[in-house]
Amino acid sequence: METKEEMNMDQMKSKAVDRADNLLCRAKEFRHVQGANKLIKKILAELNFLQSTQIEDLQKKTNNLKSNNLNYFSAMVNTISSCHNLVGIFKSFSYLSSQPNQSRKILMVDVVCDNGLTWIKVISRNPLALHRLFQGEGRYGEKHIMHQANEYLMAHEQHPCNFSKPSLVFSFSNGLSEAIADELKAAEIKVIGQIIPNDYFDHDGLSDYKELPLLNDIKCDIPAPNMPACTKAFFDITTLFAYVAEVTNGDCHREFKDPILQAQAIDEKECPVLPQINEYIEGKELYTCKAAVEDFRSILMTVGSIRERERSKDLLEKLTVVDDDPSARVLQLKTSSKVKLRSIIVFGTSDKLKATIITANVAFLRSAANQGVEFSAFVHQSRFLTGIRQSLPDEEYANLIHSK
Repeated sequence: METKEEMNMDQMKSKAVDRADNLLCRAKEFRHVQGANKLIKKILAELNFLQSTQIEDLQKKTNNLKSNNLNYFSAMVNTISSCHNLVGIFKSFSYLSSQPNQSRKILMVDVVCDNGLTWIKVISRNPLALHRLFQGEGRYGEKHIMHQANEYLMAHEQHPCNFSKPSLVFSFSNGLSEAIADELKAAEIKVIGQIIPNDYFDHDGLSDYKELPLLNDIKCDIPAPNMPACTKAFFDITTLFAYVAEVTNGDCHREFKDPILQAQAIDEKECPVLPQINEYIEGKELYTCKAAVEDFRSILMTVGSIRERERSKDLLEKLTVVDDDPSARVLQLKTSSKVKLRSIIVFGTSDKLKATIITANVAFLRSAANQGVEFSAFVHQSRFLTGIRQSLPDEEYANLIHSK
């Protein structure tokens, strides 16, 4: 027969398992978001851990149940449920530290939302422990919250989104002291969570804090960043092609012998590219660079159709053509099969101009992102020049396009 203590242990375990199972179901709703699988795996591991906890060792079991990570996972799930336009969960950013050796470090951001404009750090630690650590009473080697804040501040300086520094938000699911809140706000970091007066952490005042509600299961609103919209748009070579191609200018209804052109004609009928581009560029300053124009003209003169060449003249009159002048951060990219030197020049010039690049070159964007360089980009489907597709075999065409 179970003792009262054993029954209490069973109830604690059952509640913890149910809570973990509920968090797992909620987290799976975001499985389409980059990094969500990391959160799902962490919650699943915690669930398996709780289920495997044995009743025999009651003392050990009590410690296990009290030290589980469910508070943090609950805060994470509540946070992502409150966000808009999620970009990533546990997303890594490489940054150069301000230390004398200027070593490169990796920052793991808990939540990235608002299409990259907001970075959120989720903190579920006991507010008393946070406050004491902040006052220098922690164990040797422990990082207090402002040390972590400085890491976020350094990283977000080096990873602009739409040419603005991402807004930083620190979300405290169990509250924080007034002293910590003031310090974070002074660093222009937004704070979410119950701000507890410093007096509660002095002497026996903390006993009053126990009466304050914890926020673990309360939905919190994430403040939307107030960022200016980018007013410059930059055409890369894939967009120059798409803008003048026959298939985007009324020829999508004819039958093409070339299977790729025919497939693009079908795509164009279902999802026209020009209306998307025209809607995006309305009211914006339009740019391209000399490298893109040189390649564009060279290919047009070689294999472009007559009508495509005529359209190109009208298009180039609408664009301001700037000198090739790539930004330093883009010049650091290592070349590869997907990262060509010409693309580095074109995308880098757009980046230095602080213009959103319009492109179909998704392969370059992904490869650059893998090297820690992300762009402000408007992506559309690719559209080929009719003359190119009809005059060149597939392999030669692919080599021609990707060499640019």
